[in-house]
Amino acid sequence: MKTWLITGCSSGLGKSLASAVLEHGDQVIVTARNPETVQFFQENFPKTAFILQLDVTKEDDVKGVVAEGIKHFGSIDVLSIMRAIVCAALWKNVPWRKFENSLKQISLALCK
Repeated sequence: MKTWLITGCSSGLGKSLASAVLEHGDQVIVTARNPETVQFFQENFPKTAFILQLDVTKEDDVKGVVAEGIKHFGSIDVLSIMRAIVCAALWKNVPWRKFENSLKQISLALCK
């Protein structure tokens, strides 16, 4: 059994991925800015879903979620960052630096 930390589980890809992983039998640290939006995971998977509040733009939130997740499950094996990058442009016109900075923000906070 693996332990996943998945961000953005209240909707879209994050919600779908968390559902699939939990149905597969793995453990998930289910995160959302508003934990009330993901309570159904706790209700349906009480032993394998651990709900935590997370705003990925706040370094202290990220550090706290990682620490609490490891304390609860013992380790984190897989990290899946589901974060919307909002741009009013065609994907091919989005500057690489904008995309790269978004990824660095999350990755650096997780590594500190």
